[in-house]
Amino acid sequence: GDVDEAARLIETAIATANHQNARLFELRAATDLARLLQEHDGAEPATAALAPVYARFTDSFGCLDLQAAAALLTELNRPPAPHS
Repeated sequence: GDVDEAARLIETAIATANHQNARLFELRAATDLARLLQEHDGAEPATAALAPVYARFTDSFGCLDLQAAAALLTELNRPPAPHS
């Protein structure tokens, strides 16, 4: 569907979670936004959306949501594969 509308709704979820200090929900929404941006706008905006939210976590790195966010950030920062 409408990528801009989806991004706007996810950004609203991020802002709401931030306002409520619901950090895990904020991380989940930021990860979803990063995946959407990665697909449509590339790695740089996706990283910009996720990295600051992820950076606020200082423990609980065994949590699946944190592991998923870390894996996505690693993927986003990986150099593109050369074309054959």
